Amino acid sequence: MSKKSIEKEYKRFLQTAERWKELVVANSVFHDTSYAGEEFRHVALTHDQNILEEAEKCLAEWKAFVDMCRDADGKASNIVESVYSPIPFIIEDTNQSTHVVVQSATTTRTFTREQLLKKYDKIIKKSLKNRVFSQIVGALEEEQRFFEAEPEGEIYRARKEAYTDVVLTTNIEGSNALSRFRVGAHGALVFARLPKTTIPVVNNVGERRSITIYSGVESVPCSLLGDFNLYRVRDLEKHQPSYVAKSYILRNIDIRNENLKQKSAKMLEDADPAIRHIIERKIRTSREAMARLDKMDLELLDVMMASGDDLTGIKLNEARKKYGKAIEERYGYTFPKRSTPQSSGNHHRPRTAGLLYIQIRHFDIRQNLISESCHFGTNIFISRHIVHQHSEAVGIPSVRRFDV
Repeated sequence: MSKKSIEKEYKRFLQTAERWKELVVANSVFHDTSYAGEEFRHVALTHDQNILEEAEKCLAEWKAFVDMCRDADGKASNIVESVYSPIPFIIEDTNQSTHVVVQSATTTRTFTREQLLKKYDKIIKKSLKNRVFSQIVGALEEEQRFFEAEPEGEIYRARKEAYTDVVLTTNIEGSNALSRFRVGAHGALVFARLPKTTIPVVNNVGERRSITIYSGVESVPCSLLGDFNLYRVRDLEKHQPSYVAKSYILRNIDIRNENLKQKSAKMLEDADPAIRHIIERKIRTSREAMARLDKMDLELLDVMMASGDDLTGIKLNEARKKYGKAIEERYGYTFPKRSTPQSSGNHHRPRTAGLLYIQIRHFDIRQNLISESCHFGTNIFISRHIVHQHSEAVGIPSVRRFDV
């Protein structure tokens, strides 16, 4: 096929793509938004057989154009692939089973120094032929010289983050498994035979604290990769111990907060109504202590990362002992130790930044008096002596211990 014929087919394809876009936008029940504020990844829903047939006709023409481009032996290389790929799709919902799932996503690619230099050669030659793109040749040549100075065989990893995936999940008729279809920039159409069918949206993009091995590693300038950040693999490998230490401490914070949440709820559920208000008050204090400990550990993490030390295999107690003295002095609290405190005795304990131990020593039902002693620690600890109304002890101390 000649280039002229390809150009003719391309113009026809653009009309098909525009017709498809009009269909999905007009029937859209969900769309994503690009960084430029433009709507894309439309998910359309229709019950209209005529719209379905029109959409199927568009897809047939779309696929035919893609096949032509792939069979053109490079003659269609001037057509940007993102114009026609990924191909949109149609699914049929027969039992109200389709959901839109939005989730965080990243993608990575690996390049050698030599592969990148070839890419620079190619893009620079193309840019010199175009008056508009010729203005960026200087910046590209500067980056090219940077990679020429890099060691032979250097390996790089390109990573794109901070974007979302949109996935359609549905139960295809005749299949027991849930099928997943990633929605591309050109969208998708759902044809529902049931007139009241809706498509719920499940948003799994959460604002949670997370780090990766790329956190804290300086990227290499490489504008030809667009939105991707480029890293030397050897820099990532060197950073591995710090990444493991970060992950370990942040995971520790997440786990202990979740444990406190679950076990506090269990304590309240099982609490004697007569002392519930005391437990609620002490749990609130424990949450405040936990928040303070979280802040101290996050500051500890910053100190560790700034030290430049080899953090391979370091444990939290060890890190607190080695790097946490100034933090303890600033907050006026010491980091909690892992040692298990005893339930008896009244000896002095230093103020620590962990959770609260609660010991309800005596509950006199006649006088409704409560005496209690408490101190800070790394657990919640409750013991109760319930005394008979006639001052006769009838209860055996009941001890519940929760390690957090």
